[in-house]
Amino acid sequence: MASDKELINLCKISIEHKLGWVKSEDWKQRDYEYLSELIYQKTNTLLSVSTLKRIWAEEVKTIPHLNTLNVLAQFAGYDDWFDYKKKASLLALPEKEEFEKKKENLNIAILKRIFSPRLVIMLIMLFGFALSIPYLYEDSPSFNLKNIKFESKKVVSSGIPNSVVFDYNIDEAKFDSAFIQQSWDARMRNQVYPEKYQHTSIYYYPGYHRAKLILNETIVKQHDIHITTNGWLGLVRYRMDQLIPTYLPSNKLIVNGRLFVSEEVLKQNNIAVGEKEYSVSYYNVRDFEGLSGDNFILETEIMSKLDEGALTCQDMMMFIMCENGRQAFSIGEAGCAANLNLKTMDEWVLGRENDLSMFGCDMDKWNKVTYSVKDNTINISLNDKHIYEVSYEKSAGRIIGLHYFFNGTGSVNYVKLLDENKKIVYEDSFERKNETLTPTEFN
Repeated sequence: MASDKELINLCKISIEHKLGWVKSEDWKQRDYEYLSELIYQKTNTLLSVSTLKRIWAEEVKTIPHLNTLNVLAQFAGYDDWFDYKKKASLLALPEKEEFEKKKENLNIAILKRIFSPRLVIMLIMLFGFALSIPYLYEDSPSFNLKNIKFESKKVVSSGIPNSVVFDYNIDEAKFDSAFIQQSWDARMRNQVYPEKYQHTSIYYYPGYHRAKLILNETIVKQHDIHITTNGWLGLVRYRMDQLIPTYLPSNKLIVNGRLFVSEEVLKQNNIAVGEKEYSVSYYNVRDFEGLSGDNFILETEIMSKLDEGALTCQDMMMFIMCENGRQAFSIGEAGCAANLNLKTMDEWVLGRENDLSMFGCDMDKWNKVTYSVKDNTINISLNDKHIYEVSYEKSAGRIIGLHYFFNGTGSVNYVKLLDENKKIVYEDSFERKNETLTPTEFN
């Protein structure tokens, strides 16, 4: 049987193959952040960047907690760590033993032939050829990024889904493979070819997406694409990593002065209420007048009632979407504090690893959250009581969107964004003169 350390290394290789990124030795901070978010989307469990870095260190010194191993195995496509151990041991170890045996035989053969005169002659010839390579290619054109074109344009100015047409020119580059990747998600990668010059991708989620042109697994050019919404967008997912969500009718999102979608509306839109767990999201992605994500105040009231379709823990997470990443906080029933998490621009603060019980509240009632950021320091109040403070280093850039994420259903009473001088930049109390009209007509 393979040791746990060997199996962890095999699981890491499986995950790296699944991601299709550059070699893990070349991963940067952002890559670990992306992996953390991908794992969360697939398993609904967060592994911190520091945990991932420790696991992906060259040598695993200590065996991670079983819960962590279960999450890694689930992300790799298995039920849990025990399922992975059983299947990986059967599939991978014979290949590993055969490889080691072949490697040993090869080493013996090399030792036997290392002093062969014929081999010495061949080495001399190869050495001479290697020295001549610079001269052979002296007149070859150099790789010049200025000669590579990578631009894009949205088919519609706002709204989801939205197609983006990429104009590219890679004729003068030397490479084996070329891809355009829509965002940080490696699943949204499509191969492109020289002398084609255009490629069209569909974006199913709003946000600030960083599109990339990749040659031989190297990002050679990238730029940002702001996919905005027409007012408030509601959508439903069964899984966090679902590529194409179910969109909800915009004229059904405002009910009795609150942002809310009922179970009846969900059933009308073919959501398997009572049969599967699902999540409801409300997005508003736009230009908030250049409002800085490092200096602002967000005020909102949130509720998620069991008798209206919330899941057991009645927890939710709100994301403040920024140019350079996301900030987030969650609230829910106090007894489920382990499910509550917080994200600064630098890292996740996980409820399973930290005491975030102060974010627990009665979700059957309206809960007022004030989220204030001044000079990269976050202060959070719940129902007018200060509960948390944390600082971060990485600049957020402009705020480009708001996202309420509910496990099951939930509602928002109002939302308000203010700048550092407490001037209102955006607000919505969800009071509509005629609630059959779409939110867009009043924003």
